[in-house]
Amino acid sequence: QVAQALGRYGFNDVLVEGGAHIHGAYLRAGIYDRLELYLGSQTIGGGLGVAAGSGVDLMNEARRWQYEDRPVMLDDTICLRLRKPPLLELGDEPVVVEGE
Repeated sequence: QVAQALGRYGFNDVLVEGGAHIHGAYLRAGIYDRLELYLGSQTIGGGLGVAAGSGVDLMNEARRWQYEDRPVMLDDTICLRLRKPPLLELGDEPVVVEGE
């Protein structure tokens, strides 16, 4: 509902800094076009992961992302910038890898 309301007002680029439930819901809804992830060198344990909720059962059902840039080291933190791959154009033939 929030994304739809922002779209009606002409917002196309929105920073979502939320918790696991917000990110899980947005991922399941397919709203994100781009992800920027910061992975630190410390673990605190407990709590929820990055995105809460149900996922997929099989790896071939997983959503694929493409690297936008090379990973960047920021002191002891890695920054990953990912984006949705482009959709196939009409007439594009899917690539079939032998054995899959």
